[in-house]
Amino acid sequence: MKPKRSIDLLDALASLGFTDEAFATLHHFRTAGRDATIQAHRRYCQKTDSFQVDGENERVQKRLQLVHAAYTNGGFKSGGEKVFVSLAEAAFAEVPPVHASTHSH
Repeated sequence: MKPKRSIDLLDALASLGFTDEAFATLHHFRTAGRDATIQAHRRYCQKTDSFQVDGENERVQKRLQLVHAAYTNGGFKSGGEKVFVSLAEAAFAEVPPVHASTHSH
């Protein structure tokens, strides 16, 4: 999976109302008690050529895809933060981190 795809998904989701809180909910940093931000992940993706196969950032991308598909195909319209946080939580449950104790980016 290409990091550019994550940037595209973040752009699409942000235009719908996706927030840092929702992003932090689906990012693996939460297992380490750290908050990830959209901007920091965007910067990381811009300087990265590819993700490790089935690594943490590929899983983040899969979660972003799930949230985007669920929101756009599920008829959601409000752009509400609670909606995105709930979808992010569901995506995290569906595509769990590689290891709960992994702290790499």
